[in-house]
Amino acid sequence: MLRIAVIQNKGGVGRTTCTLCLGLHINHQHGRPVTYIDMDPQHNLSTTALPDDFEWEKEPNVFDVFWQEGALAGALAPTRWDGITVVPGAKRLREYEESRKSLTEQRLRDAFGIEQDWPHDGVIIADCPPSLGPLTEMATVWADVILYVTVCSLYGVDGIVEARELVQRTQHYYNSSLKEGGILINRWDPDSWDMSRAREQEIRDAFGELVLPGQVKESANMYNIAEKGDYFKHNMWGAPALRNQWTGYADHLLTFEKGK
Repeated sequence: MLRIAVIQNKGGVGRTTCTLCLGLHINHQHGRPVTYIDMDPQHNLSTTALPDDFEWEKEPNVFDVFWQEGALAGALAPTRWDGITVVPGAKRLREYEESRKSLTEQRLRDAFGIEQDWPHDGVIIADCPPSLGPLTEMATVWADVILYVTVCSLYGVDGIVEARELVQRTQHYYNSSLKEGGILINRWDPDSWDMSRAREQEIRDAFGELVLPGQVKESANMYNIAEKGDYFKHNMWGAPALRNQWTGYADHLLTFEKGK
């Protein structure tokens, strides 16, 4: 089993889209069952992944698990893709982001540990909110490996520096086995070649081999995944370069699975 947390403290970098891409590739290319944990109060991942007839008011979500101190496995919901489940997010998660007194750093780890037998031995990916607050902190305490997502912007380096400071605190105090899986450069804009190249070089100079090869181009990213996954189903596998790129990212992160 592998637990991945996808983090970035700035919005607009395409973190949720990358989380979806990663899980879909691991499931499609490796046949591994995948569970998403939607830790973002905006719950865009859940809205994308869940079928149209999902009963939001009746089914449990991440907030319910934390509030009732229940088991994470008890909130699993099937998605529109076979072999992939999700623990839905909820707008009420903002209450946790606004008050550290509401939870402890170990809450997600405890919720996962209640169930001695998790339904599958696959991959679990937490999509964290665009902040370094308590929800992201919980995810780092629980995870095996961190994936940072960034863009070639003026503050790209600063955002990763701040996120890595959180990860290093977690490694020191709570989760000494936590690994950094890499920095993924997303939403690379070929129409501003010089600026994108300059900002990308700043990121690579600052973090060296931690930065993953290549970059996901703005025009190639699967932002139409919201259309019930049709873009991914019909276009991703017909674009060899993009497919191979994401498969490479998935293969790399799977090397952090314990015992493999």
